Amino acid sequence: MKDGTYQFVVTANSGAVEALATLAGGAIDGASLGYEFGGRLTAIGDRVEGVITAVWTGSLPPSLGMFKSISVHVNGPYDPVTGGFTLEGQVSGHHVVAIKVVATPVHS
Repeated sequence: MKDGTYQFVVTANSGAVEALATLAGGAIDGASLGYEFGGRLTAIGDRVEGVITAVWTGSLPPSLGMFKSISVHVNGPYDPVTGGFTLEGQVSGHHVVAIKVVATPVHS
């Protein structure tokens, strides 16, 4: 897993958003229309694990579900050829939220 800019496609419930996120030293900092993303990831061999946070900052109904903020433990495979990774996790609470993040490096 390399530092750099990634395109995130985040899906939860029946919605999806695209975001740009910077990964530096395992820390995530990203945003999309209506959301801010953060967290920390660690590469362990051909796997990635960590925590992703999503905070709804918009005024329209959120596209990922009816939560203002969420912190999800995620894990999934890392592809050393493309540099991308796919993460999945689930949170149970007031309602169940399953989240999936597909991250693709952005090359300039």
